[in-house]
Amino acid sequence: RTQRERRAAPLCSARCHPWNAKLMAAAWAGQNNQSGGMDPIARGSLRKVVLAANADGISLLRRGQNVMAFECLKYAEAVLVANPTGSIGEQSLLALTCSNLGCYYRKAGFPQAALRYLQRAVQAEAGDGSTEPESDATTKLNLCVALSQVGRHEEAERLAAQGALPL
Repeated sequence: RTQRERRAAPLCSARCHPWNAKLMAAAWAGQNNQSGGMDPIARGSLRKVVLAANADGISLLRRGQNVMAFECLKYAEAVLVANPTGSIGEQSLLALTCSNLGCYYRKAGFPQAALRYLQRAVQAEAGDGSTEPESDATTKLNLCVALSQVGRHEEAERLAAQGALPL
């Protein structure tokens, strides 16, 4: 393929979607085990798909390919929503996906949507307890930017002080 074709090819589709049928079939089959939860192999498959879609989405966003980035990030969100039993105990995946979508919306010029997703990310991180302090602080600082973009500067300043504490 030429360099132009490689740039035009959706990275998310190339990396995530070929695995989807196999991994997601395993995930959905795993939901039907006797304990009512998802087996560890299926949970790992779900985790791989969501992490890959998030990684691709952020990579595309950094390269300015916003439409494809949005596709990847919304795909990660859809996988989590479609697999509620597999998402239990995976609040860090939800936090990561919401934080990344918040960054997308902030960069795309939709501060209200960014605010909603970043608030969801902070809630998921607070409920998880296993997120890294740096990740929590980064999400809070991104939330500060979104708050400032909608004119809530004092609230952003207070949150920035809280977000910087773990660092």
